[in-house]
Amino acid sequence: MASFASDVLYVRYASETAAAMVVFLLWRIIRIINALMMHKQQQYELRIAMQKRARRLLGRKMEIIRTEKEMQDKHIGALEDLLRELGASAEVIRRCKPRYKKCTKEQTNNALKSIAALTTGVMGGLVGAPSNFQGVISKYGGTAINTPTASQKSLQ
Repeated sequence: MASFASDVLYVRYASETAAAMVVFLLWRIIRIINALMMHKQQQYELRIAMQKRARRLLGRKMEIIRTEKEMQDKHIGALEDLLRELGASAEVIRRCKPRYKKCTKEQTNNALKSIAALTTGVMGGLVGAPSNFQGVISKYGGTAINTPTASQKSLQ
């Protein structure tokens, strides 16, 4: 309908109609840009709401875990007191406690390198991965890389 009206007006008032069409086209472009911006804003607001909800849920879980830990600590303390009353030595009680193995920074780095190498092997190689990682990739990825990829050639 609007197209028909603009065609009729174009026949009578060619220059005025052309100017009006330019204004309408610019208005339409502005509306499209505004709609895209509103859509992105709604997406961001939804993400923020979801993150706030997830944070609240994790806060509740953390409080539950903290309460359970305090209860278990009290229980352990009561059991240790009971052992002392029954005549167990401090050495025996200390040997019953679990020993925690501390991870060194080197172990953590090695684990991260293995995970990265496995991921790279599954994906077929990282885009732009340095050539010095080829040995690691072939070691953990199960596939030997003999020739550089196109992205590696472009970087050299």
